[in-house]
Amino acid sequence: ELSETLRTQERELEIERQKNFHQEKMAAIGTLAAGIAHEVGNPIAAIEALVRNIQREAAEGGCPYLSQEAACKLDMILEHAERLGKTTREISGFARQHPTNEPELLDLNSLIRNTCRLMRFDSRWKNIDLQLRLDNGLPAIRGIGDQLTQVIMNLLVNAADAIEEAGAPCSVIAILTYPQEQGVCIEVRDSGCGMDASTLEHAQETFFTTKAAGKGTGLGLSLCRSIVEAHGGDIEIESTPGEGTRVKVCLPLNSPGGRT
Repeated sequence: ELSETLRTQERELEIERQKNFHQEKMAAIGTLAAGIAHEVGNPIAAIEALVRNIQREAAEGGCPYLSQEAACKLDMILEHAERLGKTTREISGFARQHPTNEPELLDLNSLIRNTCRLMRFDSRWKNIDLQLRLDNGLPAIRGIGDQLTQVIMNLLVNAADAIEEAGAPCSVIAILTYPQEQGVCIEVRDSGCGMDASTLEHAQETFFTTKAAGKGTGLGLSLCRSIVEAHGGDIEIESTPGEGTRVKVCLPLNSPGGRT
């Protein structure tokens, strides 16, 4: 009985350590991302302004030697500069997303969109059809944004890992949000390899993993469960081998504190 108590305490301490590590890591990434976005964003803005200035002069007849072909190239330069500008703004926005570790009113849809924008930089997502089915009327909830982002990221990483393992030509990850009585739900569905009954039974246990050494710690789902329960919610997993997995997270509108 004593050894089981010690193991339980060890698991709880490791989960807390992982939470703190994630928060410190996200803070460092946020600072770095904000700096990079600023340094890259300024030259991009200058390129956009110069191209628009040339286009304006050409439209007023001030560039008689600008051929139609060159004008098209300017359009292409402006298009790609605008894309880069959008990317830097997205990174900068994610960096500013969680200024506090205290419960606050959160727009879950916005949290999901921002997290997905960051995840798309993972090369695996180039071959995944990511479908966002978010309820536009979803009410705001009270919670800790950094922790709930951690849940979303873990679920998306697990889904991408399952799809990679399945090696299916048609890969889909769908994220849904919808209201329920006194709360909201998030679902992450994937068309990955799925889990058998035995794996599913242990999936949320601390340190349990089916991933190769070095690819997983076995803390992902147990950490998600700990965070969700600390927010007064619950998490359900359904899975079918060879077909995929559905993870459903339900959260109350008013979290009891978002802490463990």
